[in-house]
Amino acid sequence: MAYKAGDSDHAPIPEWTLFLATPPHAKYLSGTVSVVTAAATVLQNFFEIEVAYSMETGGVGPNCFPAGVVTRQHKSLSEQVKEAQLARLYAGVHFNKSVVVAVTVGTTIVNSIDKHWLRVPPSGVLPDTPY
Repeated sequence: MAYKAGDSDHAPIPEWTLFLATPPHAKYLSGTVSVVTAAATVLQNFFEIEVAYSMETGGVGPNCFPAGVVTRQHKSLSEQVKEAQLARLYAGVHFNKSVVVAVTVGTTIVNSIDKHWLRVPPSGVLPDTPY
């Protein structure tokens, strides 16, 4: 109902039709976008470049839309993050600020982990592991 009702930052759009039921909570950052951003950031940090890829999504059943398996093409991981943001906006679940902040949160968490916990310790500090 966020788009239909509007808020202090957005004019109401009464004719808006939701794709999903509006969740019964206040405006929070998008967990979906935070997770997608975190996964994309891990891969970007590892490969140190933008990676083009494709993946199959979808399924069979009355709750699957679109029905069947669909191959999604992405030119970059950043494009996947943008798609996740738009999906949450078009579903009517979040306003733009909620998905923008979610990108910042996902990126910040992964970069903090990379900086503080993924450093290779000096030789002899920890036992060598097979991975």
